[in-house]
Amino acid sequence: MRYPIVSDHPPVQSHYEKCRRSGTSHSLAEMLAFRQPPVSKTDVEFFRGRKTLRDEYDGTDEDFKELIDSSGRHGYKPGTNDVYLPTIARFHGDPEAFIQPTGGRSQYRRQVEKLGVSCQDLGTRHRQPETDPMESAPKLSAGIIREEAARLAVAEPDLVRRTDAIELRDEIIHRHGPSRATTNRSRTK
Repeated sequence: MRYPIVSDHPPVQSHYEKCRRSGTSHSLAEMLAFRQPPVSKTDVEFFRGRKTLRDEYDGTDEDFKELIDSSGRHGYKPGTNDVYLPTIARFHGDPEAFIQPTGGRSQYRRQVEKLGVSCQDLGTRHRQPETDPMESAPKLSAGIIREEAARLAVAEPDLVRRTDAIELRDEIIHRHGPSRATTNRSRTK
């Protein structure tokens, strides 16, 4: 069976394919092949390096007073532990740009998705999800595989002798996979 190329480095690609042959999903096989665990994305990492309103402003700053007044005019009274993120604010003092300590990443994700913008740190890029093309490949019946193996035994006896049954089966499935499906159907009509 042919798998997507995840690395130009042969040992990594080989390990990926070995994992896939043993039944591991695409994502897990890729993680194991590269020997890299998923990145931890918790609220602790989200808030690291961000200042709360208490840390950011001492209460005498004019901009701070305007920020609090503006959010109050829009129905929100920020707490001292809230974090204000002007990058997601639609206007100065936008109540939805205040992230509460209990809201964290999920509150930020909801706001980013509501605005319809991308944020790579949260994984909210607007793109098609990654899929393994072989997971959606049509299944060939055992009868078709046996017939094709018999045909190959006559047409290409060297190929049949060189490969074991599993590799021969994978080669047949590869030859008659999704890209060949319409050609095969038109021949049978």
